[in-house]
Amino acid sequence: MPQTPESQLIIHRAGSDDHTVQVRMAGLLTLDGVWQLTEMVAELSLHTDDQCDVSLDLSEISYCDRNSLFTLLGMCMTMRGLGVDITITDLSTTVRIQVDLAGLEKHLPIGDG
Repeated sequence: MPQTPESQLIIHRAGSDDHTVQVRMAGLLTLDGVWQLTEMVAELSLHTDDQCDVSLDLSEISYCDRNSLFTLLGMCMTMRGLGVDITITDLSTTVRIQVDLAGLEKHLPIGDG
């Protein structure tokens, strides 16, 4: 499926320190975007010998829906079981509203930015 500007999501590995990889996302967070993120995080975890932590910045997400958030939660839980801890460090207003509407504020790994 070709990417159009309306369906575009940008996932950018922003940097890393000894154990934490910073990932920034911008655009529209859909189910496809969560799958792209899952593939990226899985790839990162395969190339590290130690604990891998991911700091996820969602401050530039302009759209997300309930299904994407629940899928993101499932990905975070699965990755934790595989030794990859994900912390969501920043949320856009759009994402924060959707998280609140879905009742996920206590379930998603949201930390201090």
